[in-house]
Amino acid sequence: MKAAIFEGPNHFEIRQVPDPRPAEDEFVVRVDYCGLCGSDLEIYHGSGMVMAQGMILGHEFAGEIVEAGPGAARKRLGQKVAVLPALPCGRCDLCTLGRGALCRDSTPALGLKAAGGLAEYVAVPAASAIPLGDLSTRAGALAEPISVAAHGVDVSGIQRGQTAIVVGCGPIGALTTQVLRALGAGVVIVSEVSSYRRELASRAGATVVVDPAEQDLRQVAREIAGPRGVDFVFECAGSPTGFTQGLSALRPTGTMVILSVGRQPMPLVPLHAVVNEYVLKGAFAYTDGLNGGLRLLREGLVDTDAVVSGERALDKTGEAFDEMASGRAGKLLVRVGA
Repeated sequence: MKAAIFEGPNHFEIRQVPDPRPAEDEFVVRVDYCGLCGSDLEIYHGSGMVMAQGMILGHEFAGEIVEAGPGAARKRLGQKVAVLPALPCGRCDLCTLGRGALCRDSTPALGLKAAGGLAEYVAVPAASAIPLGDLSTRAGALAEPISVAAHGVDVSGIQRGQTAIVVGCGPIGALTTQVLRALGAGVVIVSEVSSYRRELASRAGATVVVDPAEQDLRQVAREIAGPRGVDFVFECAGSPTGFTQGLSALRPTGTMVILSVGRQPMPLVPLHAVVNEYVLKGAFAYTDGLNGGLRLLREGLVDTDAVVSGERALDKTGEAFDEMASGRAGKLLVRVGA
């Protein structure tokens, strides 16, 4: 089969490699689409997780079951599926608390610790193959990032009519904006330095879009949401400046949810947080598998066309990552076998 092989920072090779064989309770999925994630981009640039040469990246993918290993249900052959990248153990203390995304004994994450979706075929645990029903595999490849955004909104506890700022409008920021609007947030202000991504924010349904290099986010928030600021901030940029600006626009007792996976230290004055009784929460992955994203897709509450800026062929994977890095792209999908 053909695969995009990671050979070190800024270097992919398109090569023929052996087709995967399904082990017990595994399927082989023929990949139709694989989304490119910001964490993949960090790996590509050598600034994220250290990845061994020869790895096949891609953890946001969907396709069709074409082979079943021993113990896997052959009746599912031909079924369209989205693939859950890792399965929690279901036994540890975190799993029993319903926080399976934090499980330290999960199956190796596809595209990060095991071969992923930037290839024509992938062997996956049978329980990771989530039926799409009437949804297309193109939509299915977006179920994972939509589930990330939905989990972030769920973690926040935001209620209908409350106000929010989304800092950073890459794909996760744009999807978070859509989920907030779909669930009835009263005002959603998006702060984004990139002109291209400000347009993306408008398409995603932002109430107001702010260029923080030209406008005072704190002042805009007070003018629109009220003199004390917004109820919630969703930090999706991984930028120390964006973190500071977002926190400055948060009302006393407000909540900031951090969805970005940036590695830069964030400036926080403890006194500022204490006297305002701010709540800071992290939101990692999802607690309900891909169900949150699939539900939003089935109900038509997310406009994928507003977020996806293009499709690229598998042999253009490296160029697609360069396009992402330019800041002039939304979500890019690699079209593998569709």
